[in-house]
Amino acid sequence: MKYFKPELLAQCRSCDEDIADAAARDWDAATAAYRARFKGIRDQMPAGVRRLASKFSLHDAKFLGVAIGKKKPLFGILVELEGATGQGGEVLELNYHSVAGPNGGIHFRSHPLSSNGARGNVQVLYHEFDIDEEHAFFTHTLLLSDDREIEVRFHHLTIRQVGAVYTPMELTERDVTWPVAESVA
Repeated sequence: MKYFKPELLAQCRSCDEDIADAAARDWDAATAAYRARFKGIRDQMPAGVRRLASKFSLHDAKFLGVAIGKKKPLFGILVELEGATGQGGEVLELNYHSVAGPNGGIHFRSHPLSSNGARGNVQVLYHEFDIDEEHAFFTHTLLLSDDREIEVRFHHLTIRQVGAVYTPMELTERDVTWPVAESVA
């Protein structure tokens, strides 16, 4: 993360009021700097990034999992957006055509000082888009509530709204029906 640094987030959560207050001011400055950066690069971003930024907020989204392509450089993330109190929100599938080669790929990092590291209900705390101008690709970095950071280096991003995702424990006997598509004459 270039702006929403885990170390700064940890300081914001400090029990020492002076440290927390100073960190909160630094956090506000980082937020303003990121917004200015994104505003400056928004038009260069792929349509999927612009759509995501204009229609959805990943902040506090439940991180459901990832899918990695076997032979092609594809990477997907499933998130459930924050819904009304006590209810889940919309589920998004973010599919990246990731960068191949030595400068590409997906990078996972741990930051043991940002939270308690629990792997249960993982949420997206913050995320950043950027452009790597030297290597001509885009980056999407997500800071998760379980101390992990994911950086995706990609060329294209597509977003799909998913009706529902069920864990094996949630799958029960039932019928699922879809509205009948009207035939076009």
